[in-house]
Amino acid sequence: MGELAAVMKADLERAHESQPDVGVVMPVYVQVHDYLRAALRTILAQSYPNYLFVIVIDGAPGDILEIVREETKDDARVEIVVKPENEGVSKALNTGFDRLMKVGSIEYLTWVSSDNLYHPHFLAKLRDALIQTPDDVGLAYSSFRYIDPAGNLKPMDFVAFRNYQNQPKANLIEAGFVGVSFMYKKKYAASIAGYTMEPVEDFDYWLRLTEQCDIRYVPEELMDFRENAPLSVSLRIHSSKAEHRRWRYMFNLSRQEARTRRGIPAETTVIFPLKRGTESTLDELEALLSQEYSNYALWIVDLGLDPSFLVQLREVEDPRISYRSMQAGEMAAIRELMPHVQTPFTLLFKAGRLPRHPEALGRMRTVQSNGSNGESQPVAVKKSPSWQDSVFGELYRTSQLRAILSAQRRDLRAILARPFRRRSVDR
Repeated sequence: MGELAAVMKADLERAHESQPDVGVVMPVYVQVHDYLRAALRTILAQSYPNYLFVIVIDGAPGDILEIVREETKDDARVEIVVKPENEGVSKALNTGFDRLMKVGSIEYLTWVSSDNLYHPHFLAKLRDALIQTPDDVGLAYSSFRYIDPAGNLKPMDFVAFRNYQNQPKANLIEAGFVGVSFMYKKKYAASIAGYTMEPVEDFDYWLRLTEQCDIRYVPEELMDFRENAPLSVSLRIHSSKAEHRRWRYMFNLSRQEARTRRGIPAETTVIFPLKRGTESTLDELEALLSQEYSNYALWIVDLGLDPSFLVQLREVEDPRISYRSMQAGEMAAIRELMPHVQTPFTLLFKAGRLPRHPEALGRMRTVQSNGSNGESQPVAVKKSPSWQDSVFGELYRTSQLRAILSAQRRDLRAILARPFRRRSVDR
């Protein structure tokens, strides 16, 4: 009986080991056929075999379904879900993950794109990272390589990119360093809502997920990201101003919502007074909204703008923007608004006064501390409180700026109060 029990126990262990504990979702709509075939093959060839692969056909043309069936035939690990209408990647992902959530043996989840390439140990190494870390670690992510549409490796500094990705989770709200190679624990995914906020569904998901768990970085390239591939979201964003604006709006909205959930108030108020506007003004606004430093509220002050330009201005949407209409001069409007500024820092914005580099505002915001901890600390550029000095284009502590504006006003009043003396002219 003892020998029989040992055999039965071994059989049970082998059966348990063969149960899938990793769930993979691939949403598919329209795709270059060769890309789709290559992506499917790299998942089916993974070194770790115990996974369930749910492919969601999101209202795709019939030839896409045929390719998927042809490439995955006779593989019991694959399930194909066909949706009759295209509803977008978020709903396709949620459809796939709803199926995986019902499979009791699955503990780890990821999703893959239909145009990227996944290295043979992609699943194994991310799974191992989650197994070998403390229980509070719920998201593992790795480095990856960029390839062009033809599949050629793009030149990149792998050491620098790995260093960039290796950041604490608190930094995720400012930089989407998790990237496109990841796996997370099912139990933490079950604690939050599914994917939304296209086209930043991943970034928004990471912000919400990491409010429930910690993260772990795997400093190894485990997949190839096909940058700007035909039919890709990344290409649409880079090639269309409207798509880029939509992406930026949703990116900043997800960050703003995360700050609201975490009780993080805006740190800087940017005041942008406008009496007239041109195409250059719109370009300056675009550059401001694209700054990497994002924790600011932007007040656009309408000092009598042409209605047609105001329409153009409002087309540049951003959740941080609010409008104020005032019948006043530029500096008078600013002085009237300053008592209402609640943030520690203030920037008076004017076209041409702020460099367009995406790190410009962030560099103003921080300076490397001389302290032993080497942390960055907030600073403000000091200005002489003289009325002749321009206060535009510099970041100030709000209390400091109020004092400067008050001093400028006193200086100007003193100059205007001086008696006017006509200089005699020799004849």
